[in-house]
Amino acid sequence: GGGVSIKAAFVLSVYLSIEAIHRELMAAWAAACSVAATADEEDRWAIVDPLLVQVTQAIDSLPAARAVYFRSVVVPTTSGTAREFLLGAKNALNTYRVGSLVLWRGAAAVTDKPEVAEACSLAHPKGVTVIFKIRRAVSARRVSSFTAAPELGEALFPPCSFFRVMSLHELHDSAVRRGCEEGGRWDLDAAPPPVSLTWEQAGRQKRILVVLSEEERSSVPDFI
Repeated sequence: GGGVSIKAAFVLSVYLSIEAIHRELMAAWAAACSVAATADEEDRWAIVDPLLVQVTQAIDSLPAARAVYFRSVVVPTTSGTAREFLLGAKNALNTYRVGSLVLWRGAAAVTDKPEVAEACSLAHPKGVTVIFKIRRAVSARRVSSFTAAPELGEALFPPCSFFRVMSLHELHDSAVRRGCEEGGRWDLDAAPPPVSLTWEQAGRQKRILVVLSEEERSSVPDFI
């Protein structure tokens, strides 16, 4: 990426390409934001904290890129439905109820290509499939030039990014792609979002689309 230091480019490449490091840092960010982290989790966080700082600084050195982004996750639940996932944990800022504020603790990877998120959701058939559609992003950074597969359109949100839950929908291709123009813009007038699910309906789903809008960090109370 033009204007990015060699050190930042190297740090981002390592974070994005080595799964073990990515997984360890994501766990450390979660522990750092937790009010109930175990002693072992705090110890692991302390060990990797210098690398956490370097990755955060590398992300912050990139320009923000506003677009519609997508993130696919597969979550195992006891019920086999989305209920436990949507409910989240007490005081964890991860309850996906319409209007709720949620916190993504680590530097979460997303894509500006809906077809990539759809393909990822199908790659892991076991568990509840969730695709997040971030229709308003203010802090995401494009990092595809630091990856082995730039065609995937990868971007990162900085650690401790906040989002507002806008709506919940059944997961199908037209719902994921609706409102997305070429280049990642969001056109609300051309294609209104599909019919929303109620909280009860959403909890019964095995595949769900969660529409989010990123909140400006300055407008969020200091939770952490």
